[in-house]
Amino acid sequence: MSEVVTRVMKGLAEAPDVNLVLAWLKKKPAGCLALFKSQGACGVYCLSTHPDFRRMKVASTMLDLARRLAEKEGRRLILQTILSDSLEGFYLKRGFARVYTKDAFVRNRRHS
Repeated sequence: MSEVVTRVMKGLAEAPDVNLVLAWLKKKPAGCLALFKSQGACGVYCLSTHPDFRRMKVASTMLDLARRLAEKEGRRLILQTILSDSLEGFYLKRGFARVYTKDAFVRNRRHS
């Protein structure tokens, strides 16, 4: 996994309202996601598949598990994605629908 994903996942490990999912394939970590629980919803974040295991249904399987966990607790499953990741079609095929889009800006540190 990327260093960024690993760092984020370690930070979430202690949170009481988060379930972490780590997928294993061929005795190696193949993917991960974080499932944040709030009133009436479970939010999928940090969905990631190791490049060696792409196109092997790792992300689909993890999303299905997240859906089942959300349903079991009577919560609605949601996720946020970055359009530039070009994964909208992947999510649409798995039953998600676009609810809204927003622009996000970050200030360049050189201009502080």
